[in-house]
Amino acid sequence: MIQRMLRLLARTILLLVLLAMPASLWAHGGGTPQLTDVTAGPYRLFAWTNPEPWRVGEVHLTVAVTLPTAEGSAVPVSDAQVQVTLQPLAGQQAETLILAGREQGGAGAGFYEADADLPAAGPWEVEIQVSGPDGSGDARFTIEAQTATTLNWTSIGAIVLVASVILALVATRRRQSTRQA
Repeated sequence: MIQRMLRLLARTILLLVLLAMPASLWAHGGGTPQLTDVTAGPYRLFAWTNPEPWRVGEVHLTVAVTLPTAEGSAVPVSDAQVQVTLQPLAGQQAETLILAGREQGGAGAGFYEADADLPAAGPWEVEIQVSGPDGSGDARFTIEAQTATTLNWTSIGAIVLVASVILALVATRRRQSTRQA
């Protein structure tokens, strides 16, 4: 019985550690589509943003760069240079952010990532510039950034999880004591 409780406690601690990991570690790859098969010079771009909605603080952008083939399919481009420019709109008093996209390795060939610490809420123009052996091009989209969240959902989830484990342990002990009586 004690070993079972220790295993449950170990699993709970592992889950809490995973929940406490920074959002940037969970964000890589995927997200909300912002560009889908958009022409940028000779290339086709796809872009996803995280979190949804964008908020003041850490934000993430994943860009896929492909090159159309004569057969009508597309191949990932793994030797491109990708630059992301975040420009505040509507008279915001925030500076322009310029980020270099980092290519994912292995199975992520053709995918580039950029992280930024967004300083202000409001509309932002995101420009993605790509250059490579086949030429260069750019694409843009506008995204609205919300104010920073005031609730730490990871902490709230951890508290609820710990409380649930404690309640389960108490209920198990009560059942055992009524069986023994």
